[in-house]
Amino acid sequence: MNTNLWQYNIQAPILPMPILHRESLIHLLAEHIKGPDTKKATSTKFILLCAPAGYGKTTLLVDTILQHQIICSWFFFEETNTPAIFLKGLLTSVQKNFPQLVPSFAAVLALEDVEINEHPDGELYWKSILDLMVTKLNGEISQHFVLAMCNYHKLQPHEALHRLLNHLLEHPFQRGVLVLESRSMKLFLSLSNSLRPSAIDCLRQQILQNGSFMPNNKVPL
Repeated sequence: MNTNLWQYNIQAPILPMPILHRESLIHLLAEHIKGPDTKKATSTKFILLCAPAGYGKTTLLVDTILQHQIICSWFFFEETNTPAIFLKGLLTSVQKNFPQLVPSFAAVLALEDVEINEHPDGELYWKSILDLMVTKLNGEISQHFVLAMCNYHKLQPHEALHRLLNHLLEHPFQRGVLVLESRSMKLFLSLSNSLRPSAIDCLRQQILQNGSFMPNNKVPL
């Protein structure tokens, strides 16, 4: 049975009110996720946004996206995620912003979750779905966009999903930026050595050194 559990993983976050706008960090982040021109490929392909719980990582990302009107697709990892939830969630989140891709993703999204999770080709099949998404985004989308993947620290028990994310990192978007948000760098250290956060060497140091991010000024996620 297809329960569409992935729909809960792709909802865009709502900013808390009141909110402390961290303009210096917003400017820093926007420099690397905002495309200079919608027709040009972005030089930054991957950003790791890492800080302890409650330091406002997601709030910073949402605030930046809204202030600069950046197209953004969201996915939030959960401990209960399966390959089907992850893959169908990603495709659905992407096609919400780019409806012209709906026909390309329809066959996968029509499958029952069990057909994906227990596919005889397993991980090779799952990677082919990611390849389809990247190929369509690179070949048919001219706008600059962000794919924000949050709660990466919750991926700890899922080795297969971890390898799928690694595969995605090895096949970057031409006009998009992948932003990975996490409370810990532990899992990231085992990702592909061929990719490191470009231009922003994580925001961890800036977050911890900026007064508005110190514990007495924390903003709940």
